[in-house]
Amino acid sequence: MNLKELCAYLRLPEKEVLRRIESQGLPGRRVRGEWIFHKVEVDDWLQRTMAHLPPEQLSRIEQGVVRAGRPLKEEMLVSPLLLKDSIRVGMAARTRASVLRELVEIADGTGLVYDRESLAASLKEREELGSTALGGGVAIPHPRVRQPWVLVESFLVAGVHPRGIPFGGPDGSLVDLFFMPLCVSDQEHLQVLARLVRMLQDKKFLQRLREAGDAEELLEAFRAKEKALLRL
Repeated sequence: MNLKELCAYLRLPEKEVLRRIESQGLPGRRVRGEWIFHKVEVDDWLQRTMAHLPPEQLSRIEQGVVRAGRPLKEEMLVSPLLLKDSIRVGMAARTRASVLRELVEIADGTGLVYDRESLAASLKEREELGSTALGGGVAIPHPRVRQPWVLVESFLVAGVHPRGIPFGGPDGSLVDLFFMPLCVSDQEHLQVLARLVRMLQDKKFLQRLREAGDAEELLEAFRAKEKALLRL
């Protein structure tokens, strides 16, 4: 992508994109005086920095990375991806590695995963680059690159741990809320991730998730929060 295409992709003015190159590590390089950007690198940068963006910028990402030209203003993105079978209240894992294994186990139990081993390897690869913990007891493990051949369709895994475990977060807190978005396309993944992060910035919502007694209560909490976010 050139600079103009990247601005359109991120829905940001040129001045703001150049500022992020200078101060926030947005990856790009100048070739014969022109800026060149690789989509994989840009998407990876977005995933790594999204947790630190304010709500208005996350909303811009949701609307800016356009999915087939469809408007997102009134669209539920996260809640429809949650299934009762993809939610586990009372995770048993005791280590960071076993959390990833348990999340893959939950995903595999939905019947929507073709290749469990490839999914597990991709999650491990992403975590080795740096923890996906956001702080505040929340982590969003996910594959670094989409693998559409691994999934039947997009869905979201959610797990609540009764005590929390060390997961390498920036604040050193134990993580007890785990969310694993599994999407078949990069565009959908970025939109879902941005919406999910925006929802998880609400501490009252996090407490409601921690107090959920079963999958149905957690799913209802997600539906209510996303509707409130969109003012539906």
